[in-house]
Amino acid sequence: MTSAEWAKLTKAVQHMKEHNTLNTYTELFAKALPPDDLQFYNFEQLPWFRRFLFDVETALQVAAQDCSVMLPFWSACQSATEEAMRGAELWSADRLGGRAHCVEGACNIRSAKRCDTDARRWCLQDGLAGGWAVENDECGCVARSPRDESSGMVPQCAALLSRVRLAEDFRTLTEGVDAVRATLHCGVATGERSTMCDPKKAVNDPLFFLDYAFLDRLFYSWQRYHRKVRDIDSTDCYGCEMKMTHYGQPLSDWFGRHDDENGCILLPKSNPRACVAYVATRSADAPREKGPAPDAARPGQTGTSLGQDDHKFDCHAGLDSWESGWSSRKKDWCCATRGRGCKFTCNAELMRSWTKEERTWCCDKFRRG
Repeated sequence: MTSAEWAKLTKAVQHMKEHNTLNTYTELFAKALPPDDLQFYNFEQLPWFRRFLFDVETALQVAAQDCSVMLPFWSACQSATEEAMRGAELWSADRLGGRAHCVEGACNIRSAKRCDTDARRWCLQDGLAGGWAVENDECGCVARSPRDESSGMVPQCAALLSRVRLAEDFRTLTEGVDAVRATLHCGVATGERSTMCDPKKAVNDPLFFLDYAFLDRLFYSWQRYHRKVRDIDSTDCYGCEMKMTHYGQPLSDWFGRHDDENGCILLPKSNPRACVAYVATRSADAPREKGPAPDAARPGQTGTSLGQDDHKFDCHAGLDSWESGWSSRKKDWCCATRGRGCKFTCNAELMRSWTKEERTWCCDKFRRG
């Protein structure tokens, strides 16, 4: 992400923090997540976190009044070595802060404050979470405990990534993703004594959202790979009719469905409101993409279930007279999946000139305005 994009993200996060909106999501995560439930991790984790991130990202866009604000993804597994990982721009004071310095096996964070009750933990004083308080924590802060390790954990984690993408089924995928998750949460970047390594408190560190966006990227890559080779249905799984914890929606709904024309995943499957993809880049903190685009998925809460039978609609035919010539069902489907037959275009560049009706409609349908 560019510095300007990070500045917008930081401002949105701080706005949510000041208005207690961010706490809504941290509390939801802590209460709804069963960290020791194997059934959850075997079946729920990827679609559940995808729904969770979707809502958080939408809230950030609302806070910023800017739909270009996106959650970046990051992973220590993408670094060549532990030293390269610690040198990433992500740890600079204008991003996440807390850059670790390690000499002969001993590590510290010069910009942080050592915890009074645990010398192995460092309370962040710079970056996005600098000075944040964490309830029910012995240090009362967002803490990290970096360590210097030559075990090759980062390269080992990197080796997992290609195998995760090629996983033969969803269960194998979740097992691989869980191994990556453990490295991200408690690895050399954060440490076993860090806030990130505590399942119930990890969400208090903004790094949590970047890590889980990366895990969702693995999910997305696995789905797109199997869509390309067409060997399995990567938008469903055995047992995915099960309802998600807290949300009450079928797991399969947040597997989404493929938009092959635009290379993104329509979410949720039953009534798409957005199309999510990940930008291919070498950046250490690359952005994900979510939202409508011309001739792509338009998020639209039309109240219509968009099943397989609806693919018979040709959104080019009769387009010149769509308003009077198309059925309501065709309008709903073409607007939600192809961006055609919509009452308004919701062009963000023209937002200042929108009417009250257009602003209300675009906010309800596309989360814009």
